[in-house]
Amino acid sequence: MDVTPPGAAGTASRPSQNTPSGIPLVLRRLAIGLAGAALAVLAGIACALSFDDLRALAVSGRAEPRLAYLYPAAFDVLLVVALVSVPLLRKARFLVRLQAGFVLLVLLASAAAANAATAVGVSFDPDASALVVALSPWVLLAVGLWLLLLLLKHVRTNRADLDDDDPDDDSDVDLVPFDSARSTTSAAGSS
Repeated sequence: MDVTPPGAAGTASRPSQNTPSGIPLVLRRLAIGLAGAALAVLAGIACALSFDDLRALAVSGRAEPRLAYLYPAAFDVLLVVALVSVPLLRKARFLVRLQAGFVLLVLLASAAAANAATAVGVSFDPDASALVVALSPWVLLAVGLWLLLLLLKHVRTNRADLDDDDPDDDSDVDLVPFDSARSTTSAAGSS
């Protein structure tokens, strides 16, 4: 009969239930890194292939032709931010993960729609296109700021959780003046 509590046994003494027993940790991390690098290459290819279509849509929306390349570049930067945010927020609350995933899906769908519209030869209303082109830099900036705020909130929440676990931290003394652990150590020290 095992009398050691599960928390006291430590993680080194028993294998994790979610890790395959035949694959060492180094190989798993190498495979994840390789998959991440492959995804980065795939994202670069997708951005390069959609660049001209997004630029053509910007020009059709009355963007200045010499600056029209900035529209797909800004879109691609936001796509990279979303691609990085989704895995970084994987341990965040469900609502936060949902927001980051939604932004990524909207970006991917809009790029695919722009490529499809250009391939099929769809022509857009010039006034509506001009409105979209005029608003898109500010919408991209707002969405990028939103993703950054989600990341910062997640980091702050994680840091607060780690700070709460610090036994030497005296910042909560005023809030909890009669903590049993501190009162027993101070009583033992004063005797």
